Amino acid sequence: MKKIIFLLILILSAVFALTACFPETNPSAGTENGGNGTPSTEENPHVITFSLKSDGTYAVSCAEGKQPVNIIIPSSYQNIPVTEISAEAFYKCTSLKTITIPSAVTKIGDSAFSNCSGLTSVIIGNSVTKIDARAFYNCYALSNINIPSSVTEIGESAFSYCTNLVTITIPNSVKKIGNAAFSNCTNLIAFTFPD
Repeated sequence: MKKIIFLLILILSAVFALTACFPETNPSAGTENGGNGTPSTEENPHVITFSLKSDGTYAVSCAEGKQPVNIIIPSSYQNIPVTEISAEAFYKCTSLKTITIPSAVTKIGDSAFSNCSGLTSVIIGNSVTKIDARAFYNCYALSNINIPSSVTEIGESAFSYCTNLVTITIPNSVKKIGNAAFSNCTNLIAFTFPD
């Protein structure tokens, strides 16, 4: 009988120790559809912060001190649309490898992913209209990006020093490309402008 009680106490102690190591997370932070979907990163749902904009929608950025690897930006937070990646949102986030931007987002801010040296792939939703200045500046590992037909403006130096880019398609929707938008993309051999 003493062995059974000892065994039960040992099991309960292990359960309490494990719950202390894995604290409960806020299910709405950094998830799709205001908390009812996939976490924003595979390793920690609290790497994204949300800022309420004057138009009543949210902008996102990386939480201070975090170094995420793969990010899926949620389309909403607390049932309010996420419409912007803030200026310098993931600036110098060298661990970041992939980013998925949902269709709710309309703007990628100035230097949003600047100096993300590990960034290799970006998926941009089909509502983004503006890729601001230096948005992907010095993302030299970036090899895959699709600019959707919703984009009307690509800012100054937006893709400068993306030395791994080989080809890029500029949709007909783009009306303005800023100075040096693709400067020093040393492996870029083809621009495609669809009919």
